[in-house]
Amino acid sequence: MSKKLITFAAAIAVAVVTALPASAQTNGLPTATAADLGNGFQSSDKPAIVVFVSPTCTNCPAAVEALAKQQAKHPEVKIFQANASEVGVPDTSLPFVAVAVPGLAITYRKANFDPATADAFVTKRADVAIKEVAQIAVVKSLEDKIDAASKPFDDQLEAIDAQVKTAVKPVQDKADKALAPLKAKAQDIQARAEKALGTLPQDLENAKTAEEAAKIQAQIEEKVKPFNDEMVALKAQATEIMKPLREEAAGIMKPFKEQVDQVNAKKEAALSPLNAEYEKASAALDALTKQDEDAPAPADKK
Repeated sequence: MSKKLITFAAAIAVAVVTALPASAQTNGLPTATAADLGNGFQSSDKPAIVVFVSPTCTNCPAAVEALAKQQAKHPEVKIFQANASEVGVPDTSLPFVAVAVPGLAITYRKANFDPATADAFVTKRADVAIKEVAQIAVVKSLEDKIDAASKPFDDQLEAIDAQVKTAVKPVQDKADKALAPLKAKAQDIQARAEKALGTLPQDLENAKTAEEAAKIQAQIEEKVKPFNDEMVALKAQATEIMKPLREEAAGIMKPFKEQVDQVNAKKEAALSPLNAEYEKASAALDALTKQDEDAPAPADKK
């Protein structure tokens, strides 16, 4: 569900604005606060219907009046207005109406809202939004159940991981000690390479033509080749040193890996029913959201 969490402002490509307190009434509707617009009404206890208006919009007063009359009929939602010019909604889209659902942010948006459809519009949008809220609660409940069911297994895996780190530490210490001289040699190679290059890297950055840059690049490649060859040989030595140590570590880790596989198998079996429920509930929520986005009610159309 986190992939659906987007800010109200982002959903309509606007910025957080300074607005009147929600308690302030203008033309029959409260004005949305900057905080509500900024977080997509995620702190609201109900779905929100917001109409964006402008003083120059001829249909906006009628839209506000029509939607204000719907508030008493639909206490299950909150209806607000917001200044379109302050949030970047173009005049050509006004009146612009958006529906925000806590947990999903914007689920529906409509440009050029027709005030005559207000009754059917709010009835439809409120019904879908309430269903979405209920389904979000189902999904969240299942997430909590999955987290709770996972915890004992995750605790076991964490304990095994700690045991693994303790068991392989002697091998890691041997590896660090064996590789220390090679690391020192690598640092020496790097230092000598930088000295050999001199100002060539800066010259390349300051090259004025492609021809000049290509010439400098060729010089750089020629100078670094012997150092690259040294580094390749050094890496080969490191690989040989690490080969028996890796085999030793693998032997130490084998019984732990078997324990991890057993715990994961038990976890998968225990969570399988819950995961199936979660996938079903998430699909139902996605279907509701898709229906709201892609299949507007007939009353929403002029």
